[in-house]
Amino acid sequence: MYRSNPYVVGAAFVISMLPAPVALAQVSERREATVDFVYFTGQPRTEQATGGTAPATLRVEANGAVGASVGVFEEFAGGTGAQWRSTAWIAAFTAAEAANQSFLANEFTVRTGGHVDGPSAGMLTTAAFLALMRGDAILPQVTMTGTINPDGTSGPVGGIPQKLRGAAEKGKTVFGYPVGCRQTEDLRTGAIVDIEALGKELNVQTVEVATLKDAYLLLTGVTLAPRLPGNAASMRASPDLIETTKIRLDMWRATAEDGFSRVQPQLNALDEPTRKSLSWIYTPIFQAVQRAKAYEKGGQLIAAEQKWMEVAVATGAAEDSLAIVAAARAGKLDDAFNVLTP
Repeated sequence: MYRSNPYVVGAAFVISMLPAPVALAQVSERREATVDFVYFTGQPRTEQATGGTAPATLRVEANGAVGASVGVFEEFAGGTGAQWRSTAWIAAFTAAEAANQSFLANEFTVRTGGHVDGPSAGMLTTAAFLALMRGDAILPQVTMTGTINPDGTSGPVGGIPQKLRGAAEKGKTVFGYPVGCRQTEDLRTGAIVDIEALGKELNVQTVEVATLKDAYLLLTGVTLAPRLPGNAASMRASPDLIETTKIRLDMWRATAEDGFSRVQPQLNALDEPTRKSLSWIYTPIFQAVQRAKAYEKGGQLIAAEQKWMEVAVATGAAEDSLAIVAAARAGKLDDAFNVLTP
């Protein structure tokens, strides 16, 4: 994860998984823990390129709402980026799978400070969520960096030497980093650094992490039991999940159709050459509609929901774009500007 200024958290923790074969009891009470994310900040190849740590508070509790509930709390409006918010969702889902619990049964929240973006907090967040769900204590002397892949493996990140130095300055004695990243670039000097050698120099134990299972052992001292192979019946969606997906699908389809009903008259009002020149706006929408219908017809409800969501967003953008074109062609530049600044 990348921290854009000295008060911004960019993070990384790694935990490797392979969940337990027996489902754990659902979380009934609020569970909360604070971990230290590690970050890189500053422009590479400058004196300002540095690293550090910053606390993040994670919480898991029973979800009283219908559907998924993942929250990212910001220190101020716009403080978190899209990559970081997506990472929080992936971490929550992966942790729930690792705990063999329903993703919908729990509410997951993360509170960080400053400007946060990037995916390198994935392993940390996944491991910490999983520890809260399982009720295992998090070892305070440990921190990590690394992304979380959908299969529970770790992914590479940048700025590891700076993050390691930041962890050492915080007093951490154990530092996890993604498998394959032992020889990595120092973003301050451009030199290739041996992370194991740097760890010895800083009196920090460095551990290469390949999977969530590895990282969880590092973070908690607890070994996760392997997941037993499932059968076809166990992989089927529950009736409740199917019904919830249908409701969301209907909502997104209705939103998309409503948006398209407003876009169509705007397209019809254009002359043929102009309409052809704007095909890049509406052709992808037509294609997405066809895919959404095909997914829905084939019973692929989640894929259909996602495609209808894509159509809804695209029609909104197309509506604004066509309004700007119409206003500009009519010489009403103020109206065109007002579309961008309502």
